[in-house]
Amino acid sequence: MTDRLARSAPSDDPARRNTYHARTWGYVVGEIARRVDPAGRSFEDLVRDEVHEPLGVSGVWHRLPGGAEDRLAVMRGDILSGEPMTFTVTADHEINTPEYRDRIDPSGAWVTAREAARLWAVYAQGGELDGTRLLAADRIATFLDRRACAFEAGSIAGPRAVIGAGGLMVGGSVPARHEVLGFGGGRVLWHPGAGGALGFADLDAELAVMICHNEFFDERHHTRHPFAPLVRAVYADVAG
Repeated sequence: MTDRLARSAPSDDPARRNTYHARTWGYVVGEIARRVDPAGRSFEDLVRDEVHEPLGVSGVWHRLPGGAEDRLAVMRGDILSGEPMTFTVTADHEINTPEYRDRIDPSGAWVTAREAARLWAVYAQGGELDGTRLLAADRIATFLDRRACAFEAGSIAGPRAVIGAGGLMVGGSVPARHEVLGFGGGRVLWHPGAGGALGFADLDAELAVMICHNEFFDERHHTRHPFAPLVRAVYADVAG
C-alpha cells in the first residue's frame, strides 16, 4: 500500500484545496513511524509496545486478534449520504468480513469503548495516566491551537473539521461543541469516527469519553448530534 502511494501522482493541485484522506493517511503515518523506529518494528508492534502496554490498554487492535471475532458487532448504516458520495454499509459489506479484520490499517482500529477512552484519558489527564507519562502537559496544550491553513478541510469532513496543531479536532459547527455535544468547557480535543463514532478529552474537566455504536449515520445531516443526550448524562454523572 505504501509503495503504491509513493508511486502515485496527486489527482489535483495540492496548493489549491484540502482533502480528507480517511483511508490513506494512516498508511503514510504508519510507515513514517516504522522507518524512524530504531528497532524496525511493525506499526502494530510499535504502538503496542510504546503506547498500549505501558498504559494497560488491551482492547485496541490494528489487526483483530484470534478469538475476538465473537465480540464484534455487525456494522450497518450510512457513513456518508449524499454529496460528495453515498457510502452505505450492509451486513455483507467488506467491513464485516474476516478478510478485512485480518488487515493492518493504521487509519483505524478495532476497539472497545472503555479501552479507547483510556487513550483519550492521556490527553484529559495532561499526558500522564496511572503513573505513566507519554506526553508533556504543555505539548498537549499546543494541540488546542488551530492549524494554520487557508482552505476548508474538504467536502467529506465539512465544517466539523476545525483541526488543531496536534491533528485532533478543536471545534467546528457540525457538531458545535457547546450546543450539540454538551462539552463542559472550551479546552476540548475530539475526533469523529466513521458513521458517527465519537471520542473526546475535556482538558478542564479531566474527562475522557468514547462512544462506539453499530448503526452508522452521517452526522453532517444532524443539526443536533444523536449522542448529545449521552454526553450530557456523562457530564451530569461524572463531572457534576
